[in-house]
Amino acid sequence: MTVEFLVLGSVEARAGGRLLDLGPARQRRVLAALLVEANQAVTTDQLIDRVWGERLPQRAAGTLRSYLTRLRTILTEAGDVGIQRRSGGYVLAVDEHTVDLHRFRHLLAKARASAEDAEQLALFEQAFELWRGEAFADLDTPWFTGVRATLERELVAAELDHADVALRRGRHSELLPRLSAQAERRPLDERLAGQVMVALYRGGRQAEALQAFHHIRTALIEGLGIEPGAELRALHQRILAGDSALSAPTPDAPTANWQSLPRDIDDFTGRDTELDLVLDRLPAVPGASSAVVITAIDGMAGVGKTALAIRAAHQIADRYPDAQLFLDLHAHAEDHQPTDPAAALDSLLRSVGVPGEKIPHDLQARAGLWRKQLAGRKALLVLDNAASAAQVRPLLPGNPECLVLITSRNRLTDLEAAHILSLDVLPDNDATALFARIAGPDRAAAEPAAVAEVVALCGQLPLAIRIAAARLRSRPKWTVEHLATRLRDERRRLGELATGDSGVAAAFALSYQQLTPAQQRLFRLLGLHPGADFDPYAAAALTEDEEFTAEAGLEDLLDVHLLQQQVAGRYRFHDLCRAHARQLLGCGETEDDRQAALGRLCEYYRHTTATAMNALVPVDKHLRPDLPAATLAAPELTNRLQAAGWLEHERANLITTATHGLPEHAAFLSAALQHYLNFRGYYDDGQVLHGKVIELAHAAGDGGLEGQAQYRLGYVYWWQGRYPLALTHLQRGLELAETAGLAGVQGYAQAGLGFTHRRLGRHEQALVHFQRALALAEQAADLSLQGHVLTGMGHTYPCVGRAEQAVEHLRRAVALAESTGDRQVDIGARIGLGAAYRGLGRYEAALAELDRALAVAKDTGDRGLHGYALRQLGDVCLDTGDLSAAGEHYQQALTLARAIGSPGHESEALLGLGETARGTGLFELALDYTRRAEALAGEVGDQFQQAVANRSLARTHLGLGRQREARAHWQRALDLFTELGMREADDIRGELAKLDVERAE
Repeated sequence: MTVEFLVLGSVEARAGGRLLDLGPARQRRVLAALLVEANQAVTTDQLIDRVWGERLPQRAAGTLRSYLTRLRTILTEAGDVGIQRRSGGYVLAVDEHTVDLHRFRHLLAKARASAEDAEQLALFEQAFELWRGEAFADLDTPWFTGVRATLERELVAAELDHADVALRRGRHSELLPRLSAQAERRPLDERLAGQVMVALYRGGRQAEALQAFHHIRTALIEGLGIEPGAELRALHQRILAGDSALSAPTPDAPTANWQSLPRDIDDFTGRDTELDLVLDRLPAVPGASSAVVITAIDGMAGVGKTALAIRAAHQIADRYPDAQLFLDLHAHAEDHQPTDPAAALDSLLRSVGVPGEKIPHDLQARAGLWRKQLAGRKALLVLDNAASAAQVRPLLPGNPECLVLITSRNRLTDLEAAHILSLDVLPDNDATALFARIAGPDRAAAEPAAVAEVVALCGQLPLAIRIAAARLRSRPKWTVEHLATRLRDERRRLGELATGDSGVAAAFALSYQQLTPAQQRLFRLLGLHPGADFDPYAAAALTEDEEFTAEAGLEDLLDVHLLQQQVAGRYRFHDLCRAHARQLLGCGETEDDRQAALGRLCEYYRHTTATAMNALVPVDKHLRPDLPAATLAAPELTNRLQAAGWLEHERANLITTATHGLPEHAAFLSAALQHYLNFRGYYDDGQVLHGKVIELAHAAGDGGLEGQAQYRLGYVYWWQGRYPLALTHLQRGLELAETAGLAGVQGYAQAGLGFTHRRLGRHEQALVHFQRALALAEQAADLSLQGHVLTGMGHTYPCVGRAEQAVEHLRRAVALAESTGDRQVDIGARIGLGAAYRGLGRYEAALAELDRALAVAKDTGDRGLHGYALRQLGDVCLDTGDLSAAGEHYQQALTLARAIGSPGHESEALLGLGETARGTGLFELALDYTRRAEALAGEVGDQFQQAVANRSLARTHLGLGRQREARAHWQRALDLFTELGMREADDIRGELAKLDVERAE
């Protein structure tokens, strides 16, 4: 059986159409190195150098022999191919015509030796068809890099020779799209530029031919400091003079199949779903539908629209045997205006063999002739890089047996009967696979975490991934981690993702250049927004426009894929596109302009935050600093639902602008958002926000501002159950407030200290702080603070045996809450009443208060108090023997505590579940729950909770008959309760005494 070897693309071997498994990359390098010099001896040292380069393993020769043995086995089993040992080296004995590289060279030599143009063209085209992508695509040693470069030069030379012959045969129209694309990649190639000029001139486009000369002349002068050569200058003069000798010869008669599709991309990766969508829209048989099938693929620059269209076209080309045509419409091409429909039709008509003198001048007449040419033919047309539906419409065939694939950076929603496919960036797996295919599978497999980071830094954009992977492949000394390090700096990232004068930034620049001045300004200023997304009001603040004007501009940017949208009404950048917008800021805005725009954005967020919080928690309005009258457009937030919705959408932006914006902005948001972040359980955000203000205030020497932020941060830690940390910040806040004479801040800090000492079991100390806080609240006539303090006292009194006094204080708190509308105080006071009634054995009254508290907590979205109410309900149900209901309440509380990131509340819920499990006789499960609760309490430094957990563990071990383990936990609980000075220590001493008696008996 004949074995076919392929290296003009990825390295492969096929036997009878079956792909052989050639093993790992280094083993494939051995085979490829032998194939390059098939039937010639290659020394061992040469093979080692070609396979490993400078990265030699310790036993390179032995490893090489192992690879050769495996390859010999694979090839011998597959067919009559052998690797032979010769003096000093190895020979791969093979028919050279079975190796695509040698077949390519044989075909080129035969083409150049032929005296017949037709034969030359056929031989050249056979040679070109052998290329499936970049030679040795998955091999990356220095030797292969050098061979690859040599082969690419041979290919370029062959393409130029082929173009000379094709021009001689009058095939300029067919050649022009390909020549133009090659000229963009090789802007300094004078021979290629001459071919482009001839093709344009013969196509009746004299002005464009002269412009092509000007373009390469500029490139040569700026790049090399030289003028074009004599031959090109002479051609320029002949075109200027309209030399008749340059006129097109009679073209070859059209063949049965007109083709101009670019080669398929060998390393095309993923897009299975999108390909299926394109192919599924096709009729079972061309012409089975009543209209031309049109699919318009849109997406941002570099997302792979053209690659997808070409892949789809090659997969279905056999269904359209009469023609497969490709035309670049140049919507986004540097130094090239979008192709006029009339000029596009001229190219298309010439590509199907219509002589130039028979092409009418009128657009409609050309469109009619084009439709006539395709009538009755099964044709596939790829229109790449379209600007608009208006540009495309005249080019559409009328024959339903045709298929049209269109790519565009603009959404062509106004193109009648077109199926619209919007292309997104690659999913994680496909993006990683693409990187590995280009950079080399071995290098990617060695550093999977770094590969994932590089792909993420590329925003999963195919163009960016290709450039990054190619840079790595061409630099054998680099690691993937080194590449990731270079990409992490946003200021240099776009520079890293560039090759020559092309790259991600260049692609974005072409999209940007198509915008109106107003759209360009909006795009640039949006780069100032530090958040992940934004709405039209934020955009209007940046630009000082009306909201509807900003929204129209955002929609325009969305239509050309310079913005993305995941939720209606909200817009976002791709990360690389954001970096491009920020780089452009210096093009139109001064530093003063940028600061003014950022100031307006912060002003918009401050005013709208105040409006939202006034609607959501009006009782706290006095805690928010006053603002001057609003001057910017803002949404109407007239009820709690609207306010909560806006805050949920904008929360991340508010925190981000606070940490990146103006100091006064951060200070305002710290005051305005404190209760919202706490009752919604956004503790991490609270830490960031208040921590930033502490940093700014400390640097500015503003003790009063720092004291406010310190006490707010203390409350955040209290809600998380991190009570030692809460004490530290509350105490610091109190000290700074006393120094600054801020009585209100002192009151809230004293109250916080009271709440914290209570949760730590220091009840008498807690009451002292509550009494001080109450005096400050009454002195300031702050009814909201009075309600909170009375609630705290009501929660504390039962712990010191004063349950009736607790009920009295909590009733006063409820009355204050009803008069002020403070729903948070109402919830907390009713939870306290539930706990107090439970202590008095009044379970029905306890359940009634807790159910009411739970309902209000759900209605307000207060997740912290919601969880607290659930835990108290679990306690009541546990006392009354309703273990099933208790377990449900504790489980819900546990889920909620984990959702909001509160380890203290999680510990309490786990303790409840442990008690419930013990009550049902599931002692091992009870131990598991309670051990986890103790561990969490230890993590946050909550000694009281640790003591309670150890008491529970002792009781559970006793239930299992493990007296020794029970004694150890009783002792640990005793030590903790004693250290805290709590009366529970006396009860535990009694338990230990019982154990001593039982042991003595």
